[in-house]
Amino acid sequence: MDTNLLVPARATRQRGVLLELHHDGTVVTAVDLSHNALPAGHAAAELPVTSWNLISAVFETVALAHEYRTALHADSSMDLQAVLQTHDTDARFTPVVLDYGRPDVAEWARQPFVMQPAHGELAPFADDETLIAEARELAEGLLHQFGIDMPA
Repeated sequence: MDTNLLVPARATRQRGVLLELHHDGTVVTAVDLSHNALPAGHAAAELPVTSWNLISAVFETVALAHEYRTALHADSSMDLQAVLQTHDTDARFTPVVLDYGRPDVAEWARQPFVMQPAHGELAPFADDETLIAEARELAEGLLHQFGIDMPA
C-alpha cells in the first residue's frame, strides 16, 4: 500500500490526497474537495465541492487504476466507483465553479445532502480514448447530481 500523506516527501499542501494501492489491484483515492474551495472573505458555504478538483481527481484515479492494473499484469475488466462522502449529515454539498476565472458558489445548482455513487467499468487493455470516456462518464455521473454539465 502506498500513500502520499504518510510519506513526507510526497505530501502536498494544495489539496489533501490519500492514495492506497492494494495488493489485490484495488485503488482507492480520497481527495479533500473542500480545501481552499473559496477565497478568503467569501460567504461561507456548507460543504463546498470544487468541480475542477472533482473532475481532475476522477481522471487521475482512472489513469492510475489502469496503470496499476497494467503493472500487475491483470487482464480482467475493472469496476469503477466514484463517491462523494462526508461525515457531516446536516450539511449540503455546495458546488463551486469557476466564474470568470474566480471560484464561486454555483447558486443555480442543486445542493444535495447525499450524493449517489457513479459507477463504470473499465475494459481490459483500454486505449487512451476508452480511459478518457470512462473518466468523463464517472465525473459526469457526479456533476449531474448538482445539475452541472462537464466543461467542453
